[in-house]
Amino acid sequence: MLERLKTQLAEAKDAVKKRLDRPKDKYERPVRSKLKLVGAAMVAIAATTFTYQHYDGIVVSNVAFRATKFLDLFVPPASKDVANAKLIDAYMDSRWNAIRQQRSKFALWDYCDLRSSLKEAPRPTSWSSLVQLRMRKWGDLLDATKDKRFTIEKDKCVMLQMLETLKLPHPKVRRTWRSVEAAPLKSYLLEQQYPAIIKVGHIHQQKSTLYIKDSKEIKKNGDKYVSWVKTKMDSVFDDGSKTWATVTNKLYAQTSPCLILQDVVNPGKVSAAADGNDMRPTEVLVEVIWGVPLHGVTVVDVVGEMILGKTQHKDTVEFLVRTDGWACYKWPKNRAPGKWFGKWYVNDHSHIRAHRKTQETWFKTKDPSLHDRGWRRTCRGLGSLEYSRCVREYRYVQKIFWEKFSSSLVDYLPKVWDTCSRLAQGVGADYLRCDVFVTGGKVDVNEISLSSYWGNTLSDAWQRRFVDLWIDGYLPADDGGGAAFGTVYSGEIPSPTYAVSG
Repeated sequence: MLERLKTQLAEAKDAVKKRLDRPKDKYERPVRSKLKLVGAAMVAIAATTFTYQHYDGIVVSNVAFRATKFLDLFVPPASKDVANAKLIDAYMDSRWNAIRQQRSKFALWDYCDLRSSLKEAPRPTSWSSLVQLRMRKWGDLLDATKDKRFTIEKDKCVMLQMLETLKLPHPKVRRTWRSVEAAPLKSYLLEQQYPAIIKVGHIHQQKSTLYIKDSKEIKKNGDKYVSWVKTKMDSVFDDGSKTWATVTNKLYAQTSPCLILQDVVNPGKVSAAADGNDMRPTEVLVEVIWGVPLHGVTVVDVVGEMILGKTQHKDTVEFLVRTDGWACYKWPKNRAPGKWFGKWYVNDHSHIRAHRKTQETWFKTKDPSLHDRGWRRTCRGLGSLEYSRCVREYRYVQKIFWEKFSSSLVDYLPKVWDTCSRLAQGVGADYLRCDVFVTGGKVDVNEISLSSYWGNTLSDAWQRRFVDLWIDGYLPADDGGGAAFGTVYSGEIPSPTYAVSG
């Protein structure tokens, strides 16, 4: 039997050899190639059909774009986003000049003075490390002298008193509490007119605010609102990040409970809203360095609503708006991952290879119908294969911005910059974030942050220059001040150089 198997194996080898050695039919190779093409097409059609059945064209385009990565071996992309890097550097240089020009009018609050901290530690190279340096200093002052001036940020009741002192516009406060009892709180809420916002002022990170739409809502769920308030008031806030918690939780532990009931700035919109996210006014988170506004961030909802019983609300950055008429679209990933594809595939994003890492597309904040040529700067340096795509993306993101903000924000940006600049000058803060509502041309300060995490959402190039502006403001000056400030003041806010605007 073994011999027979050997014989059959030898015959099979001979048959294969004869098949390979025979003269080729001139039509055989083209037929094989066509069969391969048909097979590949069938696979592609099946994959496309599967994708459309489960998702939409965004996934298909992202899969196709991801598949072109092998082209990088033959047609390399730009080594870095050169055009946008130049846009960032030129703008940051202009902001530094503005900081230097107004230094004599800026008095630094001694509580924000980081000169000794910067001498004792390596120069911070990231946003997180610089903010944590500030928080560590405040923790040391708390331990040494019981200094609790950090409460202008951590305690929103103190924050509102500061805004009153600085005479800055903010949503009307109906009442604040330092402690609550269930029955009196429920009675008070039942007597109020709505809509309104109820906010627990010592809790942070989008975990402390609820909209109350109307009186029917509070009559129906009054006990639930009181229970929510009591739970929050009895808790001490815990920073969700382990790295940040090491320097911030010490401060939160010494922050007193605080409850606030405020008017909404857009009552008509709140009353007509179909869900909690529709109730929100236009809000801009403005980063200010040495009294000079650097940029404003607008956010888009990722999940949840600021409504009782709903999933906790979370935002992500959508646009970064500069003071000089330029902005960038951050291609937000606000769609949840699906069963078969992750966030990268189910969210729309730039298909310019140089933007793969930053996911930023810069454009001018102008009406797209004016056909400005800002794309000449943002698409500079790209190869011909991607240039036209870059122009289309420029127009696409410009249109998104204009449709969303042309009437609600663009004309009022100068007032936004001015309000936040005055806030920073009144405090004397080397850095702060000023969150404002913009409604019907009116600008109201919602809250401030002195330890904002949003700096981490910026591209590496932008974050690096942002950090440099903050630190370089401490370079020594001949008059004893710093490169960005003429003097230092101590004690209570406001700064001695602050002038209340009429």
